[in-house]
Amino acid sequence: MLPSPRMVLCFLGHTCVEVIGMSTISPCVRDQFQSMPPELQQAVLALDVKVENLSDLMSCLERIIAEGETA
Repeated sequence: MLPSPRMVLCFLGHTCVEVIGMSTISPCVRDQFQSMPPELQQAVLALDVKVENLSDLMSCLERIIAEGETA
């Protein structure tokens, strides 16, 4: 018998109401994404967004720049 989802989530260290954010990078832009410096890749992933095309990737980079200017 499999444990209930609640037991699995608690076992993994997350409560049942927590939502784990996860960014996704489409294969269409993966080459461009992987050509960026690792620090910039991490910054994009930290935004918790779906990057499905080059426009999405550019929007993420613009957002990172804007956040850097206000910090």
